[in-house]
Amino acid sequence: MDPGEYARRIAKPNTPPPTSPVPTAAQMKMDFRLASLFPPASGSMLLPGESLATIKAGMLRLKQLREWEMITPPGAVDSDLLYVYVRVASGATLENVRSECFGVPDEMAEWSMLAGWSEEYRMLMVAALPEVLTIRLVYPPRFRTGSTTTAGDVLHHGPLARTNFGLDGTPIPVGVISDGVTNAMMAQASGDLPPALMILNPGSGDEGTAMLEIIHDIAPGSPLGFHAAGTNSVAFTNAVTALATTGHKVICDDVGWYTDPFFEQSTAGIHIANLRSVWDFIHISAAGNDGRLHHQAGFNDTNPIDGWHDPILYATIPPGGVLDVFMQWNESLNAVPASDFDLYLYDSNNLAAGPIAWSTTPGVVGETISHTNTGPTTITAAIYVWKVSGANRTLEIFMEPQNGSSQFTNGTSAIDAVFGHPAHPAVIAVGA
Repeated sequence: MDPGEYARRIAKPNTPPPTSPVPTAAQMKMDFRLASLFPPASGSMLLPGESLATIKAGMLRLKQLREWEMITPPGAVDSDLLYVYVRVASGATLENVRSECFGVPDEMAEWSMLAGWSEEYRMLMVAALPEVLTIRLVYPPRFRTGSTTTAGDVLHHGPLARTNFGLDGTPIPVGVISDGVTNAMMAQASGDLPPALMILNPGSGDEGTAMLEIIHDIAPGSPLGFHAAGTNSVAFTNAVTALATTGHKVICDDVGWYTDPFFEQSTAGIHIANLRSVWDFIHISAAGNDGRLHHQAGFNDTNPIDGWHDPILYATIPPGGVLDVFMQWNESLNAVPASDFDLYLYDSNNLAAGPIAWSTTPGVVGETISHTNTGPTTITAAIYVWKVSGANRTLEIFMEPQNGSSQFTNGTSAIDAVFGHPAHPAVIAVGA
């Protein structure tokens, strides 16, 4: 967006946002999209024109919902399966939560949490368990590899190093974590991968194949292993454990989650640090390259003083385009927050019509919007933050445009854009 257009667009809504609904005690433990599936104590979690069907369509896109046909109890909501993280109080057992899962969940006992599928109509019962602290929808991982070329070998003088120093990776095993190695056998047949691979979990896709090929070009003597990242951060930590305990001395991944903590260490980062205190390996992770998608600043309500944060972020969403927005502030994700901020998406050309998407959950730190433009025209979407209560905090926002959407760089900054396990001191973060 050019400066002139940005100057014309920095208007903010001249009215407060819609009245936030009053959630039930169970909904206070949930993120907004999950809570919106159930009736609140008062108000409505649905905007005009929004329905449970549109919310579930978004969940299907994000692989957070599976349609499930079965008979539900009288008066119960639909019995679709929902993909959730559930965290319980430290020292509490996961047994009661585990029994509410469909199939075998991924568990992380050291953090008293699990990730798994549970029937929709049972979510309120899970939230009512006294030991349950939070229930959040699982967002899919972002894989940060984008190319299968190995030009880096030459740029980093790999051939010269192998010739002059006689080092080719022998005998150091290298493990990779990514989406999958679906076509690894084809790469072995072409000589791009060695005949022997330790594949602990093949996953699906070929980001892993590409990473293994690059490593094999640079360090052709290294034995290679692979474990799929899985579809949630708990499964990812289990993948790290599997590679570390099978002798891999170098583990690298290209995985990240926008729902990882922005202001504190992630469970995955601390897990890697704990593993490294027992097993001899180094861990390398892609830093993310999220600077152009990132905004971080103290809540700033100055232009004019009206309850809305400055500056405003913008994105273009064409018909069928998608924009996901993730916001946190500097309070712990594992405690009831003292401050509350809500996240809104407006059509900047029609502010008077009210928001086109929102997220307002007082019981947890963080708000997330997942919006698909189902209309016939392109939207220039404006991202607004409304302060509900409490002290001013540092806000951090990531935008993830997809399907032809694009973000404007006005208001964005690369400073402090590395988060999750790549930001942990026990992990080496690299550009990718």
